[in-house]
Amino acid sequence: MTEKAKVVVVSSNGMVAGPGEGEHLLIYELSNSEPIEVGKELNPGLNATMHRGLYALRRAKEIGASSIIVTEIGPPGYRAAQQWGLTVYIVPDGTSVSNALAMLASGKLRPAAGPTHEHGQHAH
Repeated sequence: MTEKAKVVVVSSNGMVAGPGEGEHLLIYELSNSEPIEVGKELNPGLNATMHRGLYALRRAKEIGASSIIVTEIGPPGYRAAQQWGLTVYIVPDGTSVSNALAMLASGKLRPAAGPTHEHGQHAH
């Protein structure tokens, strides 16, 4: 890559999380497929009462990310990501941030083809 792409990983305690559940947004730049952490923010969706994941997705777009890595995404979040030009990558629950970034760098992650659950059916 010649231009540094930004990717946001939603995480809690070093593990990838859902966009409405993760404590932090970890911001990475991918340069020559090597991820470098350039920022960490509290997830703005944690205090929301509805559509919490949308706050994380909106913040990812505001900071210039082209993609986001999460463990799940509902229909409102998936639609918003499409509208905002964010590529959503889904990893299984229990995936560490470092493993998710390694999978992305090696081309093993594919963009999500749709939401992982129906509205209101989070796997908590």
